[in-house]
Amino acid sequence: MSKNIIIAGVLLCLFMSQITFGQVQVKSTAMKQAIIFRPNQDAIRGKLAEIGEEYIVVFSSEREVTIPFADISRIILTYERGSGRGPIYGAVLAGYAGTLILTRSQDHGGFVESRDLSLYLLVVVPSIALGAGIGYLVDPGSVQKEEVFDFTGSGEAKTGEKSRLLRAATHESRESKVHITFQGSHVNSNMPKLNLPGSSTSYDYNTISEFNWLRKVQVTYSVVPEVEVGVALVWFSEPPQFSFGYETLGNSDSKSYNGFQSFEATGKYIVALYKPLYDLLDPRLDLKVGGGFGAASIDYSRTTTVWAYTQSGTGSQLNSSFSVSDNFVVAYLFVQLEFELVDGLSLGLVADKVFGPSRDAPAVSEANIPPQTLRFHNTSVGFTISLHF
Repeated sequence: MSKNIIIAGVLLCLFMSQITFGQVQVKSTAMKQAIIFRPNQDAIRGKLAEIGEEYIVVFSSEREVTIPFADISRIILTYERGSGRGPIYGAVLAGYAGTLILTRSQDHGGFVESRDLSLYLLVVVPSIALGAGIGYLVDPGSVQKEEVFDFTGSGEAKTGEKSRLLRAATHESRESKVHITFQGSHVNSNMPKLNLPGSSTSYDYNTISEFNWLRKVQVTYSVVPEVEVGVALVWFSEPPQFSFGYETLGNSDSKSYNGFQSFEATGKYIVALYKPLYDLLDPRLDLKVGGGFGAASIDYSRTTTVWAYTQSGTGSQLNSSFSVSDNFVVAYLFVQLEFELVDGLSLGLVADKVFGPSRDAPAVSEANIPPQTLRFHNTSVGFTISLHF
C-alpha cells in the first residue's frame, strides 16, 4: 500500500511538471544565446529572455528587443544540454537504498546497532560510489549544442517549432518542480521505560541507537514557488526496549525477570508545505512549514516473564503479554530549514511531530509494572537530503 502511494505521487508530480506553451521567462542565469534571422533584415544576436505566444524578447547589445514570430524566418539557439546532476542523484539514491536494505534486513526499522556501523560503512559507502558512477554514465555533464528552428513553414509547422523552441530554451532554466526528500532523525521516545524489579535496565541492550536513518521519504510538487503538495511515508517507530533483573527474597527465595517492548509504526500522509519567507530569504535558502493527514499502521507489543525460585529448589514461571495492532488516522507537522548546496541538491535541518492515538495498558503486578498510558506519537530532530527535478 505504501509503495503504491509513493509511486502514484511520483507519477502525479511528473505529469504536473510537463511543459505547457504560454508566456515563459527564462532565468537570467541560464539564458541561451540566439541568432534571429528575419527576411530582408539584419540578423539579431542576443540572449533569449522571454517566449510569448506571438513574440520573443531578446537582450541584444544591452537593449531589449521584442520580435514578433511573424517577422522571424529562422532561429539558431546555442545552449547546454545535460544538467550534470547524474552523479549527485545516483549517489543519494544508491546510498539511501543501501541503508534501507541493511536496516530492514536486521528488523530494527531505521535504527542501527553500533556494533554494525563498520558493516554499514562497508556496504553504504561503495553503494554511494557505485550510484555516483552510474549517474555519471547516465548524465555525465553539460555539452554545448546548436539547434536551428525554422518558421517558414505552415501554421501547424510553426506551432511545432514554437514548442521545440520553448522546450530547448527552458529545459535547464525552469524552476525545479518535483522534490524528493529523505530524512533521518533522533527520535524522542514517548514509550514508558520497561523497568523491572532489581533490573539492570538497558534501553540500548543491543546498542541500538535512538537515531532513525529512515524517518521519512517525501515526494512533493511545486504548485507555485511558495507552495508544495505531495505524499510522505513516515516511519515513527521507536527502538525496542529490553530489560532483565534478579532479586533475592527472604528465606533464600529469589525471582528473576525478563521483559521486551517494541513499537513499530508507519504513516502514509497527504502533505502540503508553505514557504513563509520565500521573498525575504536568499534564493538558496528555504524555510518550509508543512503537515498532513493520513493513515498509520501501529504494532505495539510488551512481554514479561517472571521466574520464582524457592529454598526447596522448586520453581514457577509466569508469562504476561499485551499488544496493540491496528490502523489509525494520524496527523503530521514539520518545520524544515533547507540550503541548496548545489543545483539539484539541498541539505537541511528538520523538526517534526507525529500525532497519534493513546491506549491504556494493564498492570503486571508480578513484575511491579503499574497501569500505563501508551502514547503512539513522538517528535524528532534531524537532517534532510533533497533532490530537485
